[in-house]
Amino acid sequence: MSLLGLSVQTFSQAWLVAHVPAGSFVPQPEVDSAVLQLKVRPEPLFPEISMERYFAIAAAGFGQKRKGLLNSLSSNLHLSKPVVQEALRAAGIEPLTRAQQLGLEDWARLCDTLPLA
Repeated sequence: MSLLGLSVQTFSQAWLVAHVPAGSFVPQPEVDSAVLQLKVRPEPLFPEISMERYFAIAAAGFGQKRKGLLNSLSSNLHLSKPVVQEALRAAGIEPLTRAQQLGLEDWARLCDTLPLA
């Protein structure tokens, strides 16, 4: 999961249309590609959550990819570690979990438990 993946899945439904092998490109990249079809949702996946809040929390989590959520959220949102640790516990997320390991529902639960100024 990435911030882009989170955004796409929050605002649309995505289907894999085709795999494109790396050899199809010049110069050849080191990875294969994919073609996706997107259908925009009539409303975001979690309409009850402020999208500004949702993406502020997600951007803070993804802001330091190599760090666990406890450190990245506390640092990027300027919250104390005990406050973030309690919010993660209430959301059922381990503090050392990295942002890319969370699913969409995890981010939504964090919006419910994490206090923002």
